[in-house]
Amino acid sequence: MILVRHAEKADDGKDPELSEAGRQRAVALAKTLRGLPIDAVWHSEYQRTAATVAPLCEVLGLQPTVAKAADTAGLVRTLQRLPAGRTVLVCGHSNTVPALVRGLGGGAVEIPDERFDALVVLTRAGGEVRTLVLGYGP
Repeated sequence: MILVRHAEKADDGKDPELSEAGRQRAVALAKTLRGLPIDAVWHSEYQRTAATVAPLCEVLGLQPTVAKAADTAGLVRTLQRLPAGRTVLVCGHSNTVPALVRGLGGGAVEIPDERFDALVVLTRAGGEVRTLVLGYGP
């Protein structure tokens, strides 16, 4: 599983668009992940998460699924039920991505509010979850 925080937002409103830097980062995410066999994409109901994954979904021909940001436990249950070997991308927020990582058994991850390049890869091998925290884009 690949979990990312949304790219830079235009302002601090409830549901802001991406800023120009955020749109560039969304394109960078698409370039970074386009070679992976991604089977499904989830994002929260906010336009900044949808816009972050939109370039990748367009390249891969995927229709993303919306998951309520307030229901991380429900998304964890959904993700845990996926068949082994599936590669999925989830785009969330500085508070929901760490909650998802914990819920999926990946341990504690922190994403500071000013960090928009967080990319967390979770892999499961023999019942053990491994967590790799990376960055993407400029």
